[in-house]
Amino acid sequence: MAAIRLEKLMNFFVTAEEIAKWIGEWVGNYELNYLFIQNYPMRMARGNDPAVACQIIATDHLFEEMFLGIQPLKWDAKNYSELREINPDHLGIHLPVRKSISLRAAALGSLTADSQALKCWKAIATNVMSRTESGMWMVNQITKAKAFYPKLRYTSGAAAEQETGTGLVTFAAESPVFVNEPDV
Repeated sequence: MAAIRLEKLMNFFVTAEEIAKWIGEWVGNYELNYLFIQNYPMRMARGNDPAVACQIIATDHLFEEMFLGIQPLKWDAKNYSELREINPDHLGIHLPVRKSISLRAAALGSLTADSQALKCWKAIATNVMSRTESGMWMVNQITKAKAFYPKLRYTSGAAAEQETGTGLVTFAAESPVFVNEPDV
């Protein structure tokens, strides 16, 4: 059976406080297991207690990614690539990263052939969409050209962060993005 993509990768701007609450709800409501991952050096924390998941997000900012699973997640891997291989049906979540002057986007996605997992991951993606607004502006730092990206999403908390001077940057390239159309 071929893997089914969940929107390739959904990028969204969210504060740590907001996503901690959401993840706690998802873990509790869907009876999910979680695995927090720090790549270098390799370190993990796993469980299924929603309160502990929220506490980890609030206090341990070295974990930048987590897996959610409908089954217990395996963690006896030598490296990150192997970890993904032994957990093929997980929902991967790149947590938002707060730096002194910026907030990097969160992202979630999955490649799964498991219909039960896919149903749950789609419900979570729908939940994210219901809690976020769509459409953000990006400016090319070299040419100063700007464009509107309707698939980029953000929460009211992320918008408030930008209002107070925190820059919002994309997940991969850390390009600046804006809730409101910027002057260039």
